[in-house]
Amino acid sequence: MMSNKKGKNSSTRTSRKSDPLVMARFIEELSWVLDTYKDLDFKALSKVRNDLIHSKPQSTLGQNITNNTDVTKTLVGTLPGLLADNKLFSNNESISEFSQKTLGIDIPRWNKKSRNELIGHIVCNTENANQKDLEKVVKALNRLLDSSPAERKKVEADVKSGLSWNEVIQSLLH
Repeated sequence: MMSNKKGKNSSTRTSRKSDPLVMARFIEELSWVLDTYKDLDFKALSKVRNDLIHSKPQSTLGQNITNNTDVTKTLVGTLPGLLADNKLFSNNESISEFSQKTLGIDIPRWNKKSRNELIGHIVCNTENANQKDLEKVVKALNRLLDSSPAERKKVEADVKSGLSWNEVIQSLLH
């Protein structure tokens, strides 16, 4: 009987992955995001990704940021991976709270949206957020990305214990 349940779940996952409506919605959302950021320098995003992979976040997250556009580009390149981390953001409510309290970006009807829709909303609205707040977030995220595994575990524990992201950001800045 368990194998039937297991088989049913895996067939549901497979059918969802190949559901034409889901794929069409994904393409529509992706094209919207790409159109919104048509002026974005995708080579710069690639450099941010490569620097992160090669443990050089200090060169891209906060240290060499010279203007507001760089802050926004940095966050647009960093936030999707950070917000997708289930250890830091266990549910949609935590993503919505982070967005609202830390970035000042409200997400209407966040509880009716998927995790990816929330992340897309945040990424698309980062450009309109308060730049001074974004600079603080970039500095804090830089420290989080540069942190040792023990320090990262502490942040994960703080988040899990219910500490607000605003408090986490403040602790990373001190």
